[in-house]
Amino acid sequence: MAKADFLNQLQALGYNPQELISGSPGHITFEYEVPRGVGPNEGKRLLIGTVVNEAYPDVPPSAPHYKAKSIPGWVNVRQDKGFNAQSSFGDDWVYWSRNMDLWSKTDRNAKAYLNILQTILFRMNEV
Repeated sequence: MAKADFLNQLQALGYNPQELISGSPGHITFEYEVPRGVGPNEGKRLLIGTVVNEAYPDVPPSAPHYKAKSIPGWVNVRQDKGFNAQSSFGDDWVYWSRNMDLWSKTDRNAKAYLNILQTILFRMNEV
């Protein structure tokens, strides 16, 4: 039920999440637009992936995976260059290796995940 809760929460926020059926349980993707004021990639749309396990919402979804290689003009910002890892979503994906410790201070739902995602993007642009 946990994964379904996260999917339903994203849908209620206007997203169209998809679960990957490639044998990777809990792998969810959705299109995301980088918010205004969040650096050189603002307004660009990318595909975000996250892994939601059955302990959600007590355990947060994974830090974000993203697929931006095919996005025209995507700018690799400062931390983007040093905090990437191989992604379980595939070779054309990148995993933003970030600590999700903010989760415990939130309402532990999809909206909180999106807020953390925005915070990650914002911090990547700090000097």
